[in-house]
Amino acid sequence: MKKIIILMIVTIVLAACGGKKEEGEFPNKPITLICPWPAGGVVDLMGRNIATVSSKMNDQPTIVVNKIGGGGVVAFTNFLQEKTDGYNLQIAALTAFSLKPQLLDVQYQIEDYDPIIGMQKVELILFTNPDRSGLNSWEDVITRGKEGKLIVGNSGTGDMGELVQRAMLNTHGVDFDNVVFDGTIGIVNALVGGQIEFGVAFKGQMTEDHIVNGTIKPIATLSANGIENYAGIDYIPTVNELGFDFMKTGIQSQYFIAARKGTPQDIQDKVFEDINEVYGNSEFEQLRSNLGYEMSPLNKEEILEAIQNEYTTVQTMMKIIENFQNK
Repeated sequence: MKKIIILMIVTIVLAACGGKKEEGEFPNKPITLICPWPAGGVVDLMGRNIATVSSKMNDQPTIVVNKIGGGGVVAFTNFLQEKTDGYNLQIAALTAFSLKPQLLDVQYQIEDYDPIIGMQKVELILFTNPDRSGLNSWEDVITRGKEGKLIVGNSGTGDMGELVQRAMLNTHGVDFDNVVFDGTIGIVNALVGGQIEFGVAFKGQMTEDHIVNGTIKPIATLSANGIENYAGIDYIPTVNELGFDFMKTGIQSQYFIAARKGTPQDIQDKVFEDINEVYGNSEFEQLRSNLGYEMSPLNKEEILEAIQNEYTTVQTMMKIIENFQNK
């Protein structure tokens, strides 16, 4: 009887030990995922969806912490103080490294980071509202601009949308008044209401519904490839196809997860594998679908290439704008 009891105890202990990670195996404590933007936004929500499913798949929870300020600059700068052990990861955007350093005196650079895996990508589209503005095409936009200043909407002064529109219009000798809104919702509502004539907004369920209803019209996508069969429209051309060579590689709102530079490669590989597994999880797929955005699991090399391409594009656009302003 004693032998049976001892055998049962040993079996239970071994089973309990088998369910835990060995000391030193990653992860063996909670992971913090830093989001440089406010809670409730699309990037924050996607990060929380990743954390929710990842926590269920791993023995350790992933906790999202919002560190906001300076349009993300505060979080990117403070992240340089984090350890290189993979337990503090950060959500990042291409623009943090392709655009911000060319506009602001930031204290960080991509060389301070180890990009690990891409998150969602969001296509940016140029829209008009023909019923309100009478603008049905890019040619109409140029004609209106030459007749008098256009009223254009963007998510911020110096954001990527404004930069692209300014470079495009300045190329044709056209200037505009920029009206700043709090994201796509504000821009689309202003287009529908006729407060602005032209604007950049995210491709998503909201814009799709308005296209179907005929309250806004897409003129071009900022991406490298045109959009086929979207919201009843056969094809939305690229800005490059409108004749702007500087947009050959395109621009889109691409996010990714990064670690501090020097994080061991085996830990980076583990994070990539775990997050990629999350993307294939049925629960996550439902959560992702609810937000209406596609995941783009780029690897480190692809992320770095995208940053470099976008950095070069921004340089060219800034030169076009500078030349226009100096005339």
